[in-house]
Amino acid sequence: MLEAQARLGNFNQRGVATQEMRDAGFCAAHPTIPVNSRVNVLNPKNGREIIVTIIRRIPASVDRIIDLSPEAAEVLKISRGDIVALTILAYPDDADFPAAAEPEADTAAANPQTDNMTLFMMMMMEAREAREAREAREDRAIREAREAREAREAREAREARIAKEEREEREQRAAKEAREMSEAILDALREEREAREALEDRLARNEREREERERRIARETREALMGELDARDAAAREAQAARDAQAARDAQAARDAQAARDAQIARDLQATRDAQAARDAQAARDAQAAREAQAARDAQVARDLQAVIDAQAARDLQAAIDAQAERDAQAAREEQAARDAAMLSVAEPPEEDPCLPPLDPPAVPPPSDTASSALIFSPPVTTAEMEIIPGLPNPYDGKKYHLQVGAFPSKRAAATTAVQMNSHGFITFLDYSDSLHRVVTTPISSDMVFLAVQRLGILGFRQVVVREAIQ
Repeated sequence: MLEAQARLGNFNQRGVATQEMRDAGFCAAHPTIPVNSRVNVLNPKNGREIIVTIIRRIPASVDRIIDLSPEAAEVLKISRGDIVALTILAYPDDADFPAAAEPEADTAAANPQTDNMTLFMMMMMEAREAREAREAREDRAIREAREAREAREAREAREARIAKEEREEREQRAAKEAREMSEAILDALREEREAREALEDRLARNEREREERERRIARETREALMGELDARDAAAREAQAARDAQAARDAQAARDAQAARDAQIARDLQATRDAQAARDAQAARDAQAAREAQAARDAQVARDLQAVIDAQAARDLQAAIDAQAERDAQAAREEQAARDAAMLSVAEPPEEDPCLPPLDPPAVPPPSDTASSALIFSPPVTTAEMEIIPGLPNPYDGKKYHLQVGAFPSKRAAATTAVQMNSHGFITFLDYSDSLHRVVTTPISSDMVFLAVQRLGILGFRQVVVREAIQ
């Protein structure tokens, strides 16, 4: 009897399969198939099939007929909305089927045909009762699903209304906060603009004061340099050390003053940055622009000062030439013989000065003795006409330099040139290397190199080599 019922219970269903279960293993949920029944599930798309066990109920729905576990869905390779076919393979032993009355033993034994008819009628009745029971269960499940859906829709509507109210409240709060933030930003921008204007006024005032100080210092420096040039032209060789020391002190004082001004400017800028922490970027750009403008002005002032010095040097040069020719003509002739004799009496060339770096051979052929004599008594030239190799050093670098004049194949020509330079206030020595004699001055501070080069131009030297002295 149970076997006949199992065969009658086997049927096929087709519909949509979902995958919402989280249970492990090959299992599924169905609206009406008894729990613990075994069902064959077929995917018509790819022909894959699997046997699953019904473990729970799901609400009846027209949108699906079965809900599969993840493992079962993975084996079948189904996607959302795919159709599957169900075939019941076996019911559980405790399935809820209507019980059928057993036929009487004597009747079954007396009339087999009647027993078969009775059995058939009973089976028909059982099938009808099972169908009615199934329809009742499906109706109940549909009703329960409808009630659950209505409850869910009501709950979702209530949640949507609450969410809408919360969203509106958040939007109002956000709008209020945005409005307050905008007002705060406007106040901050207004304060920043006022502070920036005050800073710009202060920077402009500082800039004007700094320009005025620099003009005054440049004027005083120019006047001092012109006075020093006149005084040095008339000074003797014995005062050279004192002038070097004074010039060094002046240069150090100028550097100290510049360093103090730079330190004061740096402190002012640092104080401004500390006070305007929120506007550092703008202040930095303003400071950079001010420094660039200052550098351009400094360069222009330096060029103007150089032009004035060159013009004054040219004028002083001509005046010095005329005056020197009158004053020194007689003295030079009287002392020339004695100094030439003293210089030429040296038996061997002196060793190279360890403080003087090796000098490279000249780029042009060395002059002969006749040419050297002509060079000594050549007419004066200005610094613009002279060839200074590699160029004038920075007068504020604090270093000392040798000045080399000429490279002579004979010692007599070099000695004659040295005597001529010594008679005009220089202290020289002869350097011998690479078969050439060179006349080299003792170390001269960087701030005095320009004046020494001017004096060599007065003596008629057109080429001067400037070499840094090794400390």
